[in-house]
Parts: sequence; structure tokens; C-alpha cells
Amino acid sequence: MSGEELAGLMTQGLVSGLLHGVLILAPYFIGFCILCLLIGAIKRVFRRKRATLPKESGKNIEMDGAYQPRPLFSQHEKDAYRKLKDIADRRGYIVFAKVRLLDLLEPVRNHANYRTLFNKIQAKHVDFVLCNYELAPYIVIELDDSSHDTPSRKERDRFVDEALTQCGYRIIHTREITNNILNDAIPQR
Repeated sequence: MSGEELAGLMTQGLVSGLLHGVLILAPYFIGFCILCLLIGAIKRVFRRKRATLPKESGKNIEMDGAYQPRPLFSQHEKDAYRKLKDIADRRGYIVFAKVRLLDLLEPVRNHANYRTLFNKIQAKHVDFVLCNYELAPYIVIELDDSSHDTPSRKERDRFVDEALTQCGYRIIHTREITNNILNDAIPQR
């Protein structure tokens, strides 16, 4: 056999082997291409959805008609505030309304559960806080309506009461502000 014949056979074998290898790998290659196309299509869908949503930065949010005023107090809370203010004025206290728990207490820095403890109080508030004339909080008053009768609200109230009590605050829960309820709790100054 001459060198040319040997080279021809080798070339023919090489081409045949390559074709055989391509035929074996073709389904995998086609599958890979289909997978890439699917991933690309999914990415495009998510990009379009993200592009249609307003950005949360506030720059692209249409503000016209987005908000409406909300009353600070319900009628029941207004009545309670007026009664409480009258009693507090006569006894030498100042009334603050809708006070955030974060304004009354905070988690201990470097506590192992600091972030969790912070999150548990950051969006909560109490109805009224009586302060002395040095503006030191003295008593926390929660005006309990029927919503406080639900199990989840009772659990919330237990948590808030425990946190406030640990910090030395007195808490009064009442459905209505009356002189009788507050006589013992709010001493005359």
C-alpha cells in the first residue's frame, strides 16, 4: 500500500469517525440549543414584566391621584382623646397620641436577635402616652375596641405589654376613657 492510499484511508476513517461522533452528539447539541433558547425566552419575558412595573425609587411612579387623606383618629379615638386630655390637663400631664413603640423602647444593641426584635416593634404604635411636664413617658393607654378581641390581636397586645412592662411603663387597657378608670392610675400632681 502506498502512502497516498494510506493517507486516503486514514482521511476516510477520520471523516467517518467524525460523522459517527456528530451523529451521537447531535441530540445532545440540539437539546442544549433548545435549552438556551428557552432560557433566553424566559429572561425576555421577565425583562418585559420588570420594564412595565413602576420603579420603586419614586421617580417613575405617577403621583397624581395616588394618595388620599386619611383621618388621624376614628370618632371613638377622638372622643377618648378629648376626655383623656381633659383629665390629664387637670392632673398635670401631657397627652401624646399614636406613639410608635420605637419612640418608647428599642432592642438592646448587639443582642443576638436584634434585627428580629427591631422588626417586631418598628410598625407598631400605642394609642396614647401620658407624659409629665419634663416629657418623660409615665403611662401608656391602649383604647381597646372589638378588634382587640381577636386571637391575633390578643397575641400582639401581650407582646407589646410585655415589652413595655420590661422597660418600666405602666399600661392601661380600656374600652372607654372615664374618670373612674384613670383615678388610681393617674395621680394628681
